[in-house]
Parts: sequence; structure tokens; C-alpha cells
Amino acid sequence: MIIDACEVEIPRGKHNEFQLPPLELINYEPIPEDVRAARAAETQRLRAVLVDTFAAFHVEVTPGRIKCGPDVTRYEFTLSDEKNMRIVTQLKTEIMAATQNPCVNIVASIPGKVSFGIELANSEREDVNLRELLLSPNFTDPLLRLPVALGRDVVGEPVIGDIAEMRHLLIGSAIGMGKSVCVNNILLSLLYKFSPTELELILIDLKNVEMNVYRKLPHLAAPIVTSTSNAITRLKALVQEVERRFSLFECEGVTSVGEYNRRVYELSQTARANGGAASLLARDRRQMNDLPGVPCRLPHIIVVINELADLMLQAKDEAESLLSSLAMKASAVGIHLVATTQMPQKMVVTETIKRAFPSRIALKVTDKQESRVMLDDEGAETLMEHGDGLLRMEIENGMTRFRAAIVSYEEISRIVKFCSRQ
Repeated sequence: MIIDACEVEIPRGKHNEFQLPPLELINYEPIPEDVRAARAAETQRLRAVLVDTFAAFHVEVTPGRIKCGPDVTRYEFTLSDEKNMRIVTQLKTEIMAATQNPCVNIVASIPGKVSFGIELANSEREDVNLRELLLSPNFTDPLLRLPVALGRDVVGEPVIGDIAEMRHLLIGSAIGMGKSVCVNNILLSLLYKFSPTELELILIDLKNVEMNVYRKLPHLAAPIVTSTSNAITRLKALVQEVERRFSLFECEGVTSVGEYNRRVYELSQTARANGGAASLLARDRRQMNDLPGVPCRLPHIIVVINELADLMLQAKDEAESLLSSLAMKASAVGIHLVATTQMPQKMVVTETIKRAFPSRIALKVTDKQESRVMLDDEGAETLMEHGDGLLRMEIENGMTRFRAAIVSYEEISRIVKFCSRQ
């Protein structure tokens, strides 16, 4: 991961005393100890069953770690003779019968280890809590520029993305399979990290339903966009904003939002010390009220398009052209796109759109064809319901399976209310 040396925290000062929402606004109920103990005993029993099953086919194994995820538990084993791996891969039916588990996955080779894994579906699904994810070291890592908590992977580890690295993200699923859950996790993660001067949101919701809970956020650059014509107008304005930011970067000899904001901070400090300011940055019309000639820092801008299909079906050519233009340059100046669709089909997710969104999340889809549209591979059609997803990023090989955190409407409302009161 390449990190800009200037992407460091800049003191906010008196001009920005916005308070980030407290974590207590998100519900949290720890798992009772008796439930944990029962689950631990069950995993030990199942590991013993697996060892006996392998022994019945003359395969000697050494038990390893047990990793419990929200949907499955992975049992790791090391073979005494690696040649027996071929036998292990043929024992799926026998393992299903012995464990009485209908969902068995054999991980033939665990990356970085001389071992294999057996994944068994949990008898009870464990919900993923967003509050826990926001407290994890993965989320608080200072090297992440725009961290978002997505959920937990199959072995229970937090899945934390960085919108800055994703550049632009497309989320697709069948109706009711968790698309909105992912969007809420992304938006709430950003609200817990950034003030309105550091982050602006542009929400495009042509269905005029799902984004309403966010309508009073002080982070909104404008009211929620609910018509196709206004959406196109807003995207055109973003293209102009991209060019304006590149001009500002060129004037100051910087290459990122982090560098630019560092430069603004240095200028403001000098101006306050000398009682005035003069810089090429004065070309920016938005200036600090108390320091004429010194502009406000540039916020990151996240554009969320809820239901890309509506936009594509009503203004395909113009929407494709604008999204393609933004995709090429916007992320370099701190502007990122997040789009969702419940129609992961070629008529919506065209080749142009796929190039515009190098990072993608697919939750459960209807069939293999929709999975290939979203991920260029099969697999999303076999996912479980309600938040079970696959993340594919351009900068990484393979896919990460995760269970999205669930946040209620009431919790979202409390967080938005806290932010809007300021």
C-alpha cells in the first residue's frame, strides 16, 4: 500500500470543533459467557469428529487453530504426508455425513501455511456489530485515508476497506440481499471519522426512499438528489470540480488532497503569525473567514448513487460518459464514487461501468451470469442471504468473503441527529 507522506493529521483548530458521534449510539450486546462456552465445546467436539473421519481413511493429521466466523468455522489441520491432500479433497460427502453439516468447504491450501482447512457452517449465525469493527485496530490504523468498516471475514477477522485505495466502488445484489446494509456501513464509518469540513457527501437517490434518513446531515454538499436531470447536473458539476482541483494542485505544486491541505495549514499558521496572507491559493473562492487570502482546506467528496439502474435506464449515454470521465481522474483529487444496483446485468453494468468501478462488492445474486457481471467470476449466486458478500479489489488477487455488519434504522437516526445538532 502506497501512502502519501503528507496524508497526516492536521490540527483542526478553533474553526473546526465538530464533535464526532460517540460509539454508544450504536447498540452492543456482548455474547453471554454460557453461550460462548457452549460454542467452544461444540467446536472441540467437531474437530475430534474430523480427526476421526480422516483416520478412518488412513489420513494422519495434526489439529491446528480453530477460527470462528459469523457464518462458518474453519478447522485447520497439517498433514503428516502431503500426498494425502488428494484424499482429503475427495472426502466432502463423508465429512458432511460425519459432522451432520450440510455446508462443507475444503480449503485445500491455506495461503502462507503448509496446511489445509475444513469450513463448517455454524448452527446459528452470529450478527456482526459495527461498533466492534470501529474499535478494531484495523479501522483505527492511521495509514488508512478513508477507512470503512464492511464486516467480518469467514474466520471472524474485521474486513476494513479504504475508499482511497478502492478509488470507486460498485455494490450489486438481488433485492433484499444486503446492498443497503453495505452502504450504511460505509456512510456511518465515514461519519465516525470525519467532520463536515473534512468530508462532503453527495447522495443521489432516484427512488427517494433509502437515503432519506441522512437528509439532515451537515456533511451533505447539497440536498439529496432525487431526479435524473439533477443527478446529471450534479455529475457535470463534479467533473468541473475535478478540473478546478487539478488547477489548484498545479498552482501549489502538490499532487494530493493531503499535500494541499498541509499547504493550507502552513499558510494559515504563517498568516496568523504575520497578520496577513498572500498565495496562489487565493485563487480558490472559498476562503477562511478570519484569514482573507487563505482558502479552506479541500474536503474529500464521496458520491453515493443509490440504484445505478435508474440512472442508466433513463440517461445511459450521458451517465456512462460522466461516470467514465470521473473514474479516470476524480480519485486523484479526493473524489470517489460508490454506486449500487439491484440489477447486476449487462444492460446496467456495462463494460464502461465496470472499467469505471475497479472495486466491487457482490452480495447474493440470482444466477451465475449476474455473478460474472459483478465479479468477472462465479460464486455470488451461492452466497447466503442478508449481508453475505464477496469483495474484489483491483489492487488485490482473489476475493474476500465477509458478512456485513447490521445497523438498525433507529441507530442510524441517532447518529444523524447527533451530527445535525451541531
